[in-house]
This record gives sequence, structure tokens and C-alpha cells, in this order.
Amino acid sequence: MTQIRIATFNLENFDEATSGMRPSLDERIALMKPQITRLRADIACFQEVHGQERPGQPRDLLAL
Repeated sequence: MTQIRIATFNLENFDEATSGMRPSLDERIALMKPQITRLRADIACFQEVHGQERPGQPRDLLAL
């Protein structure tokens, strides 16, 4: 029997913070990345990822 590991994360509030707020997105990513890697999931689902909208530019997905 083959096992599949699935992990799901709700990232609604994992967006870039207002300038000067701590922890920064980069700091939060540094904390989360090892946790996600340690799960060794075959499939990772990221829900409620907010894109950063900037006039005249494609939407950024910095939290991913």
C-alpha cells in the first residue's frame, strides 16, 4: 500500500505586514519553512493566500 502525506495550511494572516511591524514576512517565513519541510508532505495545500495588489502591476503572492 502506498502512503500519501497531505498537509494543509491556512495562510490568511501570513501576508506582508505594515512597514515596521514585527515579525516581518521574511521572519515568519524563516520560522514556518522548517516546519513545513519537516512534515515531508507529498501534497501541500495553502488556503486563503492573499495576493498583494499594486496598481498597473500583476498581483504578487509574497506569502508563497
